[in-house]
Amino acid sequence: MPASNQKSEKSKKSRKANYAGNTRETYYDFVGMEATKRVGKCPQIKGTIHEIILRDKINLTPKNMLNGKSCRLTKSTRSTSSDMVIMKGKKITSRIQAKDLTNSSSINDLNRKIASKQYNNSKIMVTDETKELLKKAKFKSRKSISSSGISSKTTTRIADNQGVKLPNKSIFNNNLKDISNQAVNAAAVSVAIEAGVAAAQNFNDLKEGYISGQEFTLKVAKTAAISSVKAGSKTVSALLIKEGGKMVAKNIGKQGLKKAAGSNAATAVAFGLVEQGLDTIKLASGEIDGSTYVKNTIENVGSTGGAISGAMYGAALGSAIPIVGTAIGAALGGIIGGIGGGGIANGFCSLFDWWD
Repeated sequence: MPASNQKSEKSKKSRKANYAGNTRETYYDFVGMEATKRVGKCPQIKGTIHEIILRDKINLTPKNMLNGKSCRLTKSTRSTSSDMVIMKGKKITSRIQAKDLTNSSSINDLNRKIASKQYNNSKIMVTDETKELLKKAKFKSRKSISSSGISSKTTTRIADNQGVKLPNKSIFNNNLKDISNQAVNAAAVSVAIEAGVAAAQNFNDLKEGYISGQEFTLKVAKTAAISSVKAGSKTVSALLIKEGGKMVAKNIGKQGLKKAAGSNAATAVAFGLVEQGLDTIKLASGEIDGSTYVKNTIENVGSTGGAISGAMYGAALGSAIPIVGTAIGAALGGIIGGIGGGGIANGFCSLFDWWD
């Protein structure tokens, strides 16, 4: 393969490392929007954010999908016994009460409600931090409590992205911790995807005897490891850019500006800026020439614009499909839009190649 083509292929693979973190963050942006629409900008929005993510998580469980089960939030936001119901057809099969508690007084309140049999007909699912808090408090209850696998750090950051004033005094530290967690998540997702792709690409060589089993394993492991580092570092960089924008807005004292800095558009721009920054470093180090830099810049702009518009269209489509939902639709739309926008921009650049 010519050197120019190898560089182009390497650049495309590098850009793929953006999608794991970008997709999750786009999803969170629209979860925040849905929660705001449901309960407004109140401090209790964290609980609603937890409910929405848990609902989507349950809906995407393969077992539930195969069994025709779906999870829905209760129509009323004032429901006292359950936040969501799991249905099979028109029949309710179970109820869930979701909790995102972060202090001892709220734990005492939970104990009182359980004792009064308020949640008798519901399963109780709590955030990771709430589970730890219950453990430290040596909480004992006749009712089983399970973890939702969702972090209070994430629900707090999503609420903060929406411009909600939260009582927590350590919002910035909380958000930095969650950004670190998101980088780990992005790296893990990227490893799984890239390992699968690398295995498929090298399987025929293994089958034909061109490479040994050890070489096959090393190729897959190397590809996965490189992808993991790139996905994690890009996610950290982009989310720090986004967080920085929010901090500037807070210092200026404009809540509207803070919300804009935490929005889906800000997410797309932040990830686009990371790619642009990497391309600038490559230009300065001589890894790419000026012509490639210009093409990559056009592709970055196209991908950013496509991701923003794709997320909006995806959200609209997802909201019309109950099980898919607004946030999941937005995340999928953002991927398609980003790839499509970058592809259109790349095609535009190809016209210049042909003209030359």
